[in-house]
Amino acid sequence: MPPASLAESKKPKKSREIEAPAPPETAAEDSGITLTDIRAEASKLAKGGKREELKAILTELGAESLGKLEPEYYAVFLEKIKKA
Repeated sequence: MPPASLAESKKPKKSREIEAPAPPETAAEDSGITLTDIRAEASKLAKGGKREELKAILTELGAESLGKLEPEYYAVFLEKIKKA
């Protein structure tokens, strides 16, 4: 059995928790916005040279990537990237 210090060093590190704002009143299911819609708009922003703005908006909404963005934030996300 390895020494305790070696075993501790092999433990996976906890990812940094990001505190997201409270979800908006209307859910994405109500608005009909899909992840495909989100990806299309985000792609336009990134191709327009605003990748950092895109990352900042995702971080603000508590997501590390588009795939991790909670559906209840889809409408807010679209609104924010259209203003960027």
